[in-house]
Amino acid sequence: MLSIISGSVLDHAEEIILAIPAFLLAIPAFANQAGDLAAVFFAKFTTELRTGTIERALSTSSTLKANLIGIILTACIGFTFLSGAISLISIVAGIPSLEPFKQWFIIFTSGVTTVILLIIIGMPVAIISSRKGLDPDNFMSPILTTLGDVIGMLLLVGLIILI
Repeated sequence: MLSIISGSVLDHAEEIILAIPAFLLAIPAFANQAGDLAAVFFAKFTTELRTGTIERALSTSSTLKANLIGIILTACIGFTFLSGAISLISIVAGIPSLEPFKQWFIIFTSGVTTVILLIIIGMPVAIISSRKGLDPDNFMSPILTTLGDVIGMLLLVGLIILI
């Protein structure tokens, strides 16, 4: 169902996206990167949660803070790189795009925000499933990558429309 929603967002924004074809290059990599970063964070988080490496008081956990900072910095670097690559490819190939700064702002802001929202949504799910004796590794990745597609496309298209 979530994949259908993500596809519907793109379908409804087809006219806007086709007006700026550079974003057609960005969408697959953008969606993969947001979901993959969240999946990496949660693979580590759920393992640490189950093994007791992460402190029970999450608000004071230095391990969790370090992991959050690491994944957000990785997202910042990754989405900046993606934006730069799309701008470079657009210029070299003569594909219409926005000004590089506007394009960076859209990709960077929607990408990093998607990763942060996935972490906010996923942490309670991981904690609750772990407390109920379920292995969150079995279902966190599919949920996060699909949610990442929906949230990411909504934010990306929303920012394209705003800008």
